[in-house]
Amino acid sequence: MKTIIWDMDDALNYLLESCSKNVRLKEHLESGITYESLKENPPHNILQIGLDEYLASLDQFRLSKVFTSIEPNSDILQWFKVHVHKCRHIALTAIPLETAYISSSWVLIYFGRWIRTFAFVPSERPKQTFPVYEKNKIRLCKMDRPVQCHHR
Repeated sequence: MKTIIWDMDDALNYLLESCSKNVRLKEHLESGITYESLKENPPHNILQIGLDEYLASLDQFRLSKVFTSIEPNSDILQWFKVHVHKCRHIALTAIPLETAYISSSWVLIYFGRWIRTFAFVPSERPKQTFPVYEKNKIRLCKMDRPVQCHHR
């Protein structure tokens, strides 16, 4: 059976759009920059803020109650209802360790019927160090060999 790895933010949900309407990024959008004009990822240059400030805004949003109430992408949700049986499903995201439990909870609330695995690559933040297994989501998806599970 094939496996689909779903990028969580802005695929399974509308993270950037929701964040831009609810936290500090809203200030920058009110200066005439529209959500639709955010064509770079990350869009900190368009917003005319530093990368650390942008990432702090995302982290602040992920830790808010608003994040947990983001509705799932309705097109993806409908796809799951029709095609889910054809593949296994994994949710993947790059987030700071401090917000991983919130993101995994969101996935289980909205997609737990279908997605049984949640994986994340820790996003670098100032003053944090982690063992580096994969530097980004792409490397995680292209592991050199399959994961082996051993059980008794």
